Amino acid sequence: MKRKLILGAIFLILSILVSIASINKAMYYRKTEAYYIGEVISVTERNQMTTIEVSPTSSKHKDIFEIKKNYQLVYNVDKITISARNEPSNNEHKQLEMGELRDIVENIKIGETLVFKIKDISQDDEIELEISEIVVYLSYAN
Repeated sequence: MKRKLILGAIFLILSILVSIASINKAMYYRKTEAYYIGEVISVTERNQMTTIEVSPTSSKHKDIFEIKKNYQLVYNVDKITISARNEPSNNEHKQLEMGELRDIVENIKIGETLVFKIKDISQDDEIELEISEIVVYLSYAN
């Protein structure tokens, strides 16, 4: 009886440890591979670097997370990934010509919604963040 109790306790402890490890891995993945959304407040270009200040805005997508405070996003348009995404439920979206995706990113305006990926999430407590990717939603592109 005592042996079964000890084995049960060991099994319970191992189960808890495995659960904690999987939760930590999921949180790490969310922070490093997740996309965030914000509304553009200001855009500044200086020395081939662009700084965009974004404020929190709501996301209607479960895989795009809301930022919690205002951030300044810093990037060089020549060194980041620019990708396009279409609403799965929307068959009517803008058809882009060659080079038009880059033009959209170079001409971001105040009030637009921006989806981005943070380059190094360990900067999370900073106000200025370096980003590695900007996503253009084709259904919203003008």
